[in-house]
Order: sequence, then C-alpha cells, then structure tokens
Amino acid sequence: MSDPERGFLGLTHNPFTSPGDDFFERGDRKTYLEQLRHLSRWSRRLLLVTGLFGVGKTVLYRRLSASMEPSAKAARINGTLVSSPREVLANVAQGFAVAVPADANTQLLTDLIIAHVDEQAEVDRFCVTLVDDAHLLDYKSVDALLVLMGRCELRIILFGEQNVATVVDKSAERHFVEWHEMRLSGFADEDIREYLEWRFRQAKYRGRLPFTDQQVADLARLSEGLPGRINKIANDVLIQLESGIERRPERFPGLHRSLIALLIVVSGLVYVVWQTSQGQPAPVEVAEAHEVAPEAVPEEIPGVESLTVPTIYPVVEQLVPEIVEAPELPVEEPEVSTAPDRRDGAWLMSQPPSAYTIQLVTVSSGERALTYIIEQHDPSEFGSYRLQRNGRILHVVVYGLFDTRTQAEAAARSLPDGVGNVQPWVRPMDQVHGAIRTTLQ
Repeated sequence: MSDPERGFLGLTHNPFTSPGDDFFERGDRKTYLEQLRHLSRWSRRLLLVTGLFGVGKTVLYRRLSASMEPSAKAARINGTLVSSPREVLANVAQGFAVAVPADANTQLLTDLIIAHVDEQAEVDRFCVTLVDDAHLLDYKSVDALLVLMGRCELRIILFGEQNVATVVDKSAERHFVEWHEMRLSGFADEDIREYLEWRFRQAKYRGRLPFTDQQVADLARLSEGLPGRINKIANDVLIQLESGIERRPERFPGLHRSLIALLIVVSGLVYVVWQTSQGQPAPVEVAEAHEVAPEAVPEEIPGVESLTVPTIYPVVEQLVPEIVEAPELPVEEPEVSTAPDRRDGAWLMSQPPSAYTIQLVTVSSGERALTYIIEQHDPSEFGSYRLQRNGRILHVVVYGLFDTRTQAEAAARSLPDGVGNVQPWVRPMDQVHGAIRTTLQ
C-alpha cells in the first residue's frame, strides 16, 4: 500500500490535520448547504446554525461563503476577531465595500450600511452578513446587528455554539425580529466510514480503508459522530499505523506480578514445612514445589494446623516490604526557576472569562512574539497565544489582566513606553478563550 515517493500509504498529506477546502456532503450537510444558499426564499431573515464544538459549523460557514447565489452580496465576520458593536459594524461596512471615515461612530456606521443595503435592493440584490463563532459576540454586538435588520432588508446568518440562541432570542424579542435555528448533529455510523474513506481519497490514497472494523467502531463511539473529534482520533490512529507501534495492555501490572511470585514462594515454603513434618526430605529446588499435583496432597494434614491461611498472612506481610519497597535514595532538591511565569495560551485559558486583557500586536512567529515580550520592562505583564487565520498560525501578544473593561481601557491609554506605536484593543477574556479553542480545533 505504501508509495515511497509519496510517503506512508502513498498519502500526499495527512488527511486529518490538513482537511483542505473540499466539502463532505453526507450527514445532511448538503441539505443544509442548499437551504442556506437560497436565502432569498426564506421569510425569516435571521438564521442560526448551531451545534456542539467540533460538529462542523465553520466548515459549513466557509463552504457557504464560497458558494453564495449570484444575487447575494456578503460581508463576513469572525467572532474571535471583533469585540465591540463599533468593531462589528465596521467589519460589516468593510465587507460590503462601504467607504467610511476612520473616526466613524456606531450611529454613522449604521446609517451608511442601511443606505448601502437599500441601494442594492433597488438593483435586485440582497445583502447578507455571515458571522462565524457568533457565540463569542456579546449581547450589545448582537443587538447592533438586529438594529440594522429592523431598519433595512439585511439578512444575517450566525454560526455558533448553542448558547448563542439565548442571546439572539433576548435581542430579537426587543426588535420584533423573527429567527430560525438549524441545529447540526454528528454523523451516523455509516456516514463516519464514508467520511474516513473520503478523507483518504482527498489525500490521493488508493486502496481499502487502512483502519480495521474495530478501530472504526471505536472511533465512532468515542467521537460521537462529531467531525472535529473524528479528525483528532483518526489522526492518532494514523500516527500509530505509521510508526508501527501496536499498544498491547499488560496482562498484569508490575505490582500484581510481584505478588503472584510472592504467593508462589510462600506456597513452596508451606510445602517444605509439610514435607519436613512428615519426615520426608524436602525437594532440592523449592521453586518446583508448587508443581505438585493437587491429588497428591491429602485433604487433611495432621500436625500442620498452624499453617492454615490465617497463619500465612503474617508471613506475606513480612515478605511484601522486602519485595515491593524500593531502597531509599538521596533526593536532590529541584532547582527553583527565578523566571516569571509565562502567560501562554494555557495560562490565559485558566483566567476568568469575565476578565479583560489588551491586545497589542499580531506577529507571524512565536520567536518574534517572545522577543517582543522579553524586550519589555516588565515581561511578566505580557502574554501570547496562537491564532489561526486564513490557514496561517499567527501569534498574538496581549498585556495585563483586568477585572473590568473600565480598568482595561484606562490601562490602554497609558501603556508602557516599550510597547511601541501600537493600536491597543481591549478584549474580553471569553473572546480570547474562543480564539484559542478555535485554533486548537
């Protein structure tokens, strides 16, 4: 099955870490896509596409973005990259190619977008805003979008986790906007096998599925049919196949093996004592005593009542420490690092979602981000995390941790001199968490 020129199994790439832009149409995905493509037929102009993390919302979002019907003009927003209502509206205007002043406020942005949507309607075109990771938008940002809907014929599709429906419902009730939810679910078992085969075909693999039926069944059970989980688990299986490692569980843990050996030794000692009490010479090799056939031992042994099971236990208790316990060795004290704790993605994920931080710069490599941080007067106040954008991994540098937005905005106005000429961006920590989770996915 292998092709030396193309690597393991003849794959052009790992089909589960580099999925590509192709679209798997099974699992009702084609049905949902066709429904979303024909937005002009929907009486409700606000649609929600929801589902669990890893169910494939972003994949559907990207496919829809690339295949809108000709009469649609789309503006695309990512909830990990916007925060305030002004930023959301500015991105909508930019997506529609609306010219706006650099200092435009929320009201002016709203008026300019409404005017553009009305102009498009006059030439039989409709405008739609697509929002990925919409569950990261706060209530005010969602409300700003629904204000637009109430004043023009704008259509909106929100792709996000299921809690976004609660935010939308609250705002939609205020603005008398009707909405519809399309909830994605995981693949059925038969779809999972076809999905795996399809992924391998994308990587130019020729032949039968290299996974066994048991591996596919285990994968289906563990992933619950969620494509994101399927990719992760399948990638792990593929790595094991490539490395040739077959993990076989040990029949007994090490401690159990020691205890079994101990019981064999004790059995041998009992047999020796019994032989001695009968006036018979003990066998030369005590280790072979346990091989005596059961029928060779009488049911009742006179004079050896003291060697019943209760008596054996103290012997075992005395021998176990000698066999199991390791000798004490001198313990070297670990060196204590004086370097400040690194505020990386894991550290940021451990912070309260209600907190705030200040985004400073986005660079193309982790080395550049680290150099920027080290050059600061107090590096311990800075952190960084990875962000995936347009197929690239970028590194975002942030500053500070604040309990309220007011505190963060005050700090943004008086940043340390070492940060340079930057445009600080106050970001809620829950949005940072969402960006980190999306990159991990």
